[in-house]
Amino acid sequence: MKELVLTLMLWIGAQTGFPVPEPPIIAVKTMYEMNDILYDCDNLKINDKELYDSVCVIKDNVKSPNPAASILALYNHITKEIYLPTYFNKDNVAHRAILLHELVHHLQYNAGYNKKVACRGMLEEQAYDLMDVWLEENNAVMPVNLEIGPLLRFTITTCDYSGPVVPEEPESMDVSKDNVK
Repeated sequence: MKELVLTLMLWIGAQTGFPVPEPPIIAVKTMYEMNDILYDCDNLKINDKELYDSVCVIKDNVKSPNPAASILALYNHITKEIYLPTYFNKDNVAHRAILLHELVHHLQYNAGYNKKVACRGMLEEQAYDLMDVWLEENNAVMPVNLEIGPLLRFTITTCDYSGPVVPEEPESMDVSKDNVK
């Protein structure tokens, strides 16, 4: 696995110009554990019971993770860990592409690129674009069950500029002294 990680990191570095840092920690997690990590379920259980009930694993009731949020892998930029699902198979090209996507994030954060972009969506866009290039170079495609789809991909990779909108007044509405009769 170390050799695969290093090979993918060198490929990413060659594509982006990012320096290749020390490899991240790779941890295998169950879907329940990954769901807990993604949604910070310990915090939600205390602070937002309704959201906790809708997205987190409730082990007492044997509730499964939110099916709308299937988690393929996660990167924690603070601990420099990549979480892979228990079914991860390093010999599977699609699984390697998912690992590559998370390694892109590792290189982005280690290069400080996250501070140079407008939003997290731009980090995701680069990771998906590089994953696409890698898949094409390896004559592979993502299986349908691992593909996120164009609408979700657009949502994930777009910056949210949903702040307040201040419409500009048309020139005909100009009420400056010069236009008052």
